[in-house]
Amino acid sequence: MTGQQKAPVVMGDAHTDWKCDTGASLHADAMTPGPGKLGTMHGVIYVCPEHRASAEEQIGRAGYLPEVRDAPPGHKWDPWPCGHVTAYSEKALEGLSRAGQMVVTRNPDGSSHPPYNADWPERLQVEWIVGCVALDTGLRIDVKPASTIRTSVGYTPPPDAPEEYYLTVRGGRTLTGGSKYTAEGVYAFLDGLKAGAKLFQPER
Repeated sequence: MTGQQKAPVVMGDAHTDWKCDTGASLHADAMTPGPGKLGTMHGVIYVCPEHRASAEEQIGRAGYLPEVRDAPPGHKWDPWPCGHVTAYSEKALEGLSRAGQMVVTRNPDGSSHPPYNADWPERLQVEWIVGCVALDTGLRIDVKPASTIRTSVGYTPPPDAPEEYYLTVRGGRTLTGGSKYTAEGVYAFLDGLKAGAKLFQPER
């Protein structure tokens, strides 16, 4: 034994949901802590500086910790396209390349995957709370930042404007659709939604 870690086995390759013709000068690694000081790498998004924040957000949404480093010299001379994903498990491959909001699931011990991270940007914290409430209530809750909709129609909000979110909640029928809230409004609405859902749960 030399003490060196074995190279991880590549499970597959994919691409993120953004389009970019720039070569990737950075590697955004999807990590979890341990074993050992180096941690475990589950995949990598090859990315340009402009899309670095998008890659970090996608890695966080998938439940991993982003670690960004410069691409090796050989990759800089002949770079991968920005947004290319290489992953070492099916779970990582899906999480790093899947478009849309965070999907929260329950582990056998009752904890959530991904675990909550206080360092996430606000939109990921909102998506995580939405995912947990969806699990607790059995409802489908879709959330989308309003700024992404405004930008797609040619309107850019002022940089100091608070982010707002569109919520659509579905059960057996549509309960509410397209309602817009700040993050605090989302949390208040979800508290009411959980309380209302308990009224219709049969007693055990």
